[in-house]
Amino acid sequence: MLRHSTLGNAILLVPIALSLSISPARSESSLTREVTRSFKVRGNVSYLNIAGAVTIDAATGDETNVRAVVHAAGRTAEEAQELLDGLDLRFEEKAGDLIIEAHYPLDQHRKYHYPEFRPNSNSTTNSSYDGRRVTVTTRDDGDTATLWVDLEMHLQRDTGLYVKELMGQIQVSAVQGSVSVENGAGDITVGDVRGELAAETGSGNVEVQRQRGAVLVDTGSGDVMVNDVEGNVNADSGSGNVVVAKATGNVSVDTGSGDVELRSIRGSIDIETGSGDAHISEVEGKMVSVGTGAGSIQVESPALFRDPAAVRARFDTGSGDVILLVDEQVSMMLQFKSGSGRVRSPRALAGRIERLGDPEDRRYRIGGAASQVLVDTGAGDVVIKLVDE
Repeated sequence: MLRHSTLGNAILLVPIALSLSISPARSESSLTREVTRSFKVRGNVSYLNIAGAVTIDAATGDETNVRAVVHAAGRTAEEAQELLDGLDLRFEEKAGDLIIEAHYPLDQHRKYHYPEFRPNSNSTTNSSYDGRRVTVTTRDDGDTATLWVDLEMHLQRDTGLYVKELMGQIQVSAVQGSVSVENGAGDITVGDVRGELAAETGSGNVEVQRQRGAVLVDTGSGDVMVNDVEGNVNADSGSGNVVVAKATGNVSVDTGSGDVELRSIRGSIDIETGSGDAHISEVEGKMVSVGTGAGSIQVESPALFRDPAAVRARFDTGSGDVILLVDEQVSMMLQFKSGSGRVRSPRALAGRIERLGDPEDRRYRIGGAASQVLVDTGAGDVVIKLVDE
């Protein structure tokens, strides 16, 4: 995965194409400056910015094309022009890599207003940028500077990508190379990437589609949606729901508060949620571990509990039922631990459920002993259901 090292003092300055325009905006005067460049990149591309929208997709040729628009607004045209001139968009080519960094006037301003982020919202993020503590907010406070950069990039084939922003929406599609995205606040959308992916946002949703490579996703507060992955998936959300569908590798999910849904998973599963329900279906892995502090667990995957699947499964909930869907071929050794729960099963399986050991042991053989299932609940039942029951 890509790693970014802080830029040194030696920055290669290059000529840039400028165009100025004045247009009506929420402030009395607003200005924009457009920058367009093309590069032959042999390695990786890094982009660092405080605020703005980022859109990156695949180039049609053998060059990486960049179009950036710098936005500034002030109470007067002079104030807007001063802000616009104070932002220096720098390009550095180094050992085959391309580094693009937006240098803001941090000596004069440490608090920036970004009006395009989630209209009518009240969002603020604080972070370090270029060695300084910086605040970005959607509020137009009297001490803020309205200044940001929108970037469009068409990336060469087999080029790695690193993006870091403090606030903004980030979209990446059709990149053939490893991708690493860090966002302080804002949604991240990634599709059709061929390479490893790491996506992290402090506050925002993350959506990944048609990924060919391992996925690592982390959001402080927001939902995670991952669909169609060839590789392992690791998803973490402080507070938000997580959905992973159609993955060929192992899946690990951790959420502080939120529901988890997994569908069509061919690898092992590990789910932990502090408070939320867990629902898994169409699973083919040999190891399944699901734990929730306060929520129910539902498993709609009869193939897990029949020979020759021989799955080893652990289901743990503080308060909530564990519902297991089985079919006529069920072969399960069930061990049940609970403070106040019981085992509930359909009449059709009554003759195939055998209780083993003494009454306090609570071990059951259901149709056989191929799959090993441990259920532990503080206050919840094990509910065994037949398909189409």
